[in-house]
Parts: sequence; C-alpha cells; structure tokens
Amino acid sequence: MGSSGLAAVAALHQTEENQVQLLVCPSPRDATSVVTDLESLLGPSTAFLYPQREALPYESSEPHLEVGALRVEALEGIFSGKARLLVTTLRALQERALVPSSLAELRLTLSVGEEMGFQTLVEALADRGFERVSLVEEVGQFAVRGGIVDLFSFGAPEPLRVEFWGDEITSLRAFDILDQRSVRTLTTVHILPVDFRESENGVDVRRSLTELLPSDAILVEVGPQDWARELKRSWDHAQDIRDELLEQGQDPVPVEDLFLPPGNALERLSSQPRIRIQEERGGDLDLETEAPPPIDRDMSRLRAFLVEGTVHGHDTLILCDNDGQVQRLEEILEEKGLPEGTSLGIGALAGGFLLNCSTPPLRILTDHEIFRRPRRLRRSRQFRGVAALESLAQLTPGEYVVHMDHGV
Repeated sequence: MGSSGLAAVAALHQTEENQVQLLVCPSPRDATSVVTDLESLLGPSTAFLYPQREALPYESSEPHLEVGALRVEALEGIFSGKARLLVTTLRALQERALVPSSLAELRLTLSVGEEMGFQTLVEALADRGFERVSLVEEVGQFAVRGGIVDLFSFGAPEPLRVEFWGDEITSLRAFDILDQRSVRTLTTVHILPVDFRESENGVDVRRSLTELLPSDAILVEVGPQDWARELKRSWDHAQDIRDELLEQGQDPVPVEDLFLPPGNALERLSSQPRIRIQEERGGDLDLETEAPPPIDRDMSRLRAFLVEGTVHGHDTLILCDNDGQVQRLEEILEEKGLPEGTSLGIGALAGGFLLNCSTPPLRILTDHEIFRRPRRLRRSRQFRGVAALESLAQLTPGEYVVHMDHGV
C-alpha cells in the first residue's frame, strides 16, 4: 500500500548494501516517482535512473541530452560499483544503445601536475560529445580561452576550470556558473562523456543494460506488468515504423540494432532473481500494510485519526513537500495541541501507508494526499538527487522494528 513496498526495498538495500537491485517500473513517470521515493527514504544520490529514450524508434539517432546524461551516470555507477539501486522501465532494458563495456572507456580523469596537453583535452572533450561554446552555461558544454578550458560534466555539482602551463595542468577549480568565480580547488576530477562510442571493425557497438548487470542482480518488479507482452509490443511498434520507412524508400537499420528481440530480452531477464511488489495482502511476505483512511481536506477527520493513534500507542509521521506546508499544518493542528506520537517532517513519498507489523505500529501520511493535491516530482539540475526525507533519515537504527516471517 502506498510507498510501503519501496520502504521494504530501501530496508533490504540497507541490509544488503553490496547487492545490486534493479527496479523495473511500468512507465517513465513511475520510474521518476520511484527514484524520488528511494532518495527520500535513503538520502540523495542513492538511486540511479536509467531512462528510456523519449523519441520514437527511428525518430532520432541519439537520446535527448538529459536522457543521455542520466544513462551515463547510471552506467558509470554500475562500472564503479557506486550504483546499487537502479530504476528503469522495461522498454529501457530492451533498448540497445551506444554503451561502452568498461569504466576505462567512460571516464576522463584529470589531475593537477599531469602533462595531458591542452589540445589533447580539447579534442577529448569534442570526441566525447561536449559542445564548444564561448561561455559555459549548461551541462555538456566546454569553452576555451587562452590556456584555460572551462567545462561542465554530467554528475558534477559545478562546472570545472582547467588551467594549463604549456602541456601541464596547473590548476583545477570548480566555479559558480552565475558569477564565474572559483568556489574551491581540486586535485583530481573525473569527467563523464556526453556521448560515447565503441566500435568493432568500424561499426558502432550497441548493448542493452541487461548485458551489463551482475548475474546476481535482483530485479524488482514495481506494480503488475506482463513482461512478455510489453517486450513484444515495443518490438512490434518499432517494426511497424521500420516497415513504413521502407515503403517511403528509406533504408532504416534493422530493429535488432535498436531493441533486443523479445525472446532474448525475456530470457536474460528470467535468468535474474526477481522480487515482485504487489498491493494484495498475503503471499510469501506480508508486511501487514494498509492504506490510510482518506482525509479529504477535513481537519477534524485528520485530528480524530491522530488521536486514535495516540490512544492505541501508534506513531504517526506526516510528510510535507516543504517548510511552508509544515508550518501550515503545525498552525492548524497545534491550535488544540499536537496529539502525542505525531510528528511532522519534510518528505516526498508517493503515498502514505500504515505499517502494522512494526514496533510501535507506524502510520505515514502525506500532505498531498491529505489536501488532495497532485504530487510534485522534482529532479535537480545536475540530474543527481532530490531532497532527503529528513524525518526518516534521522531515525536511529532499531527505533522501529519490523517483524517479518522470513527473517528479512
């Protein structure tokens, strides 16, 4: 119910930090929502999004800049061992893209004192898809002036200024993109590409994400999905578009250059261990969760729910989108006194839930459900991270004990 399944995934991640989990979502919006939930529960930069292409098959040769950026970050996380929670869609798993086979082909490392060569760096950035401009203003750009190269790499909080003396790198400084002033000095940095290619006999190599996953990576199926049907539908759609292009006299690449055939994709996915998150009660592992009652903007109904929790010894946490919402609810609830066991915090879960198997029982509410507002999904400009769920992140280990039958 609500975000309880993702809370269980987050708990499993904390217990088995070295285990790679790949959450497969029904749609791109669901995937963004799941990343927001996981980063709310675990903190920023803990979940990596590997998005599907926004364009239709054959519509454009390469993905949108932000799609490419998120894919690069996810791949770098896989190769470096940082990515233990990946979120994607079934179509993104089936897509074949220009993906290198190792970290060495993905990163460009710069260090102070290195004699890399000024022109060598300029050519390396151009080869990796960076756009040369007069002034760096966005991710994926670089600019040259004198013996200085400014660049903005994916995954970096600020742009970078590289200063040369001859062929030697003498200074690496992060700078503010608004006033161009240096904010800190660095000794070594890793630059991620905008674009990358690996060729065999002059032909670009395309791979799917399934070919890069560890063999013991756990697939987490978020919501009910008929994988065989969806894989075939993506393939058939691409084939229909290719047939239309052939009728128009064009010469599009075979579908298998863009997608894994459905049978191959399903075989790869079926070889991985899988967890299915479902709403129904019962099954192998029942978290004893249920949806909170609808409040429908009725503050008297909300207070009655909170008082009921106090009477039964339950703890209630109300998550708000921002400080303003926290203050608004505090003003409303504290007129008659905040019921014991109730606390407010900043968080961004998709849905509240009642966790009856914890000690004490825990009830999570969200302000967007209380006031019947659409949930706001936010992604940062640097593509990495959203605000942490402060109230849950500050809980000490063991503060809530979840009882399960299978030793999880």
